[in-house]
Amino acid sequence: MKKIIYCVILLSSFAISAQEASIIIGKFGKVYNAEKPESSFENDKEYKIIFDVFTDRSNEGEVNPKLNSIIDYLDMSSQQGVSKENMKIAIIFHGTATKNVLNDKAYQRLFKIDNPNAEIIQKLKEADVELYVDRKSYFGNVYELEDKTLNIKMAYSALAALMRYQKDGYQIVNSY
Repeated sequence: MKKIIYCVILLSSFAISAQEASIIIGKFGKVYNAEKPESSFENDKEYKIIFDVFTDRSNEGEVNPKLNSIIDYLDMSSQQGVSKENMKIAIIFHGTATKNVLNDKAYQRLFKIDNPNAEIIQKLKEADVELYVDRKSYFGNVYELEDKTLNIKMAYSALAALMRYQKDGYQIVNSY
């Protein structure tokens, strides 16, 4: 029994002491500091990533967890010493995540609440993240052009955006 209690206390102390608030975006995301990780970012390298956000499994009124994962990536990179100038980040929204890019007025009309993703999308834009929505998914959901948040650009298609960014040296991340 003593061994079990010791293990629980030891593991709890690692989790509690390592968690920090988000560095870049504020209240979104969480960072866990590791003193000497065996694998980390090379802070003098440029990192080009396009996040493929095609699902939204959030509960009503909550931020899409995929967006919090992107915040976590930005924080981890920063924590490891990668400068903001060396982080080139883009996001393409499509599929069920298309609703994430609606302005509050449209979201309120359709879902009876303000868009829970509006603030995090604004913070991502302020962090120089390029934001796109797939035209086919957007209009396929019968959203109007004026329903889109102003910070979001319209992509011809998610596939075209992913291919273009990959051609420009970006890595596609969709399993996070």
